[in-house]
Amino acid sequence: MKRFYQIALRAVLAGALLVVLGLAGMYWAIRSTPPQYAAAVAEQDPAKLDEDRRELESQLAIAYSDSQRSAPWAVCVSDDQLNAWLATQLPLDYPELAQRGLSEPRIIFAPQSAQLAFRAKFGSIDTVVSVNGNVFATETGELAIEFQNAAAGRAAIPLTFVVQGIDEGIRLRQLPFHWAPGESRHVLLVDFERLASSPEQARKLSAIEVREGEVYVAGVTTDRDEPEYSTAQRP
Repeated sequence: MKRFYQIALRAVLAGALLVVLGLAGMYWAIRSTPPQYAAAVAEQDPAKLDEDRRELESQLAIAYSDSQRSAPWAVCVSDDQLNAWLATQLPLDYPELAQRGLSEPRIIFAPQSAQLAFRAKFGSIDTVVSVNGNVFATETGELAIEFQNAAAGRAAIPLTFVVQGIDEGIRLRQLPFHWAPGESRHVLLVDFERLASSPEQARKLSAIEVREGEVYVAGVTTDRDEPEYSTAQRP
């Protein structure tokens, strides 16, 4: 009988140890920082950040000017340029993000995919949340974001959490976003024409290409009473 108790006690202790080790592993996985995000955040040279931000603003200004004419238009920007804007301008424009425990968002572009990552503090938990997905233009000219996976540190988190957060933002701001039909994929569709057009002109998305370190976006502007252009020339 005594030997039976000893074996049972050892089994319970071994089980408890496995639980503790599992929780510890999960804790360290959550606290770990993805290397690509760490590299993106490491760029803190004010002169370089200001230069990249100005380049982004200049390229977008040119694209905006081009889109005012009834013709195809295109723009190509790098993740360094976008991250410089996120590092310097976003905290000024949206201080409420820091109040919610969200800071240092960064974007990383790879061929055919994009990653959005940011630091999040929830009570005693300090982690980096990352969301990966594909970005493309649909045949009807909508901006499509297909979410593939999400993680806190190196620990996977359900995509339903991401979907719920996006749904809340859509309702609060009444954005022209909606989810594509189908339960097996999480594809968010953005009505680009509704966002970018004016009463006099229609602006449609014709192509999006995510490349290593950059994204190319093309579209076409037509007057409401003129035939539409089909595509834009790639650089």
